Amino acid sequence: MTAGQPVLEALEEVAQLIAGVPFVLGGSAMMACRGIPIEVGDLDLLVDADARHSVLERVPEATAPPSDDLNYCSAWRLAFRAGEMDVEVIGDFCFIDGGRRLTVPTRGSGDVVAGVELAAVAPWVVFYRTHDPVKASLLKPFTSAREIDEAAASMAR
Repeated sequence: MTAGQPVLEALEEVAQLIAGVPFVLGGSAMMACRGIPIEVGDLDLLVDADARHSVLERVPEATAPPSDDLNYCSAWRLAFRAGEMDVEVIGDFCFIDGGRRLTVPTRGSGDVVAGVELAAVAPWVVFYRTHDPVKASLLKPFTSAREIDEAAASMAR
């Protein structure tokens, strides 16, 4: 699935459900919204760690999914459905790369699709370099080498 009707409808619903909570769309859905032909499995929403209570106020049916992946160190995750899509809200999205903790910022790009701001590209290139090099190569044309280097440096702080 690319950013077709199910993705767009789910994004519109998410924008209404968690209105007032600052978030950006990352992952494969962000890529599809940029026109990259890619399978979209779910919507990954990045928020600051202190937004958990606000998300739960707006989506009380959200659950905390279990995770056994030791490569992630995010503050928390919540999951729910919007339309036909699974949605995962991630507080301070963090991953381990070569023993270093890297945090993907909740910084947006200014690009908005269906009422949802897309995440900045460079941090996702950094993430995908170790987690999915094919996705990293698909995203590289949407940013610069300088932005990728700056993102990598700032994410390690």
